Amino acid sequence: MSDLQFDKAEYESVDCAVCRGPLGSPYWMAGPSRVCAGCKTRIENELAAPIPLPRVALAAVAGAGVAVGGAVLWALIQQATGYQLGIVAIAVGWAIATAMRKVTHQGSRLLQVLGVFFVYLCTSLAMIPEVASAGGEGVVSWIIAVPVAFAMPFLMWSGGLSSVLWYLIVFFGL
Repeated sequence: MSDLQFDKAEYESVDCAVCRGPLGSPYWMAGPSRVCAGCKTRIENELAAPIPLPRVALAAVAGAGVAVGGAVLWALIQQATGYQLGIVAIAVGWAIATAMRKVTHQGSRLLQVLGVFFVYLCTSLAMIPEVASAGGEGVVSWIIAVPVAFAMPFLMWSGGLSSVLWYLIVFFGL
């Protein structure tokens, strides 16, 4: 108990989370980690560098795969419950972003736009079975269902309060 004192603050030394060198003053936060000035500059340069095209293409393939898988899952949930659960769009959006980020190891505006496109693709693909079943049976109803399903978020605007809720769900999902 005798080593407790309240007159003077004592700080333990903290090292840079990246290079393990002395942190110095001032320091910066990179996510939850403290970094020194040199590492801050290096991280900023890495993030500003353009993502190589092969990695963007790989991220697009990963995002498209997750979008198609999410659409199948969402369509199955719709068929099983009879409800369009908007939380699925949010979960699929998170899964798409995670898959694309794991492939590229960084983010960019291009990847964000691709992610939004893939979430929209997922929500539209998930509506195809519902739209096709409303159109009757046969191949023609499925062929017509594809463009109608992609236009469906815009066609739902005439639904009053439910359409406002739908747009909020789509907005947060995207």
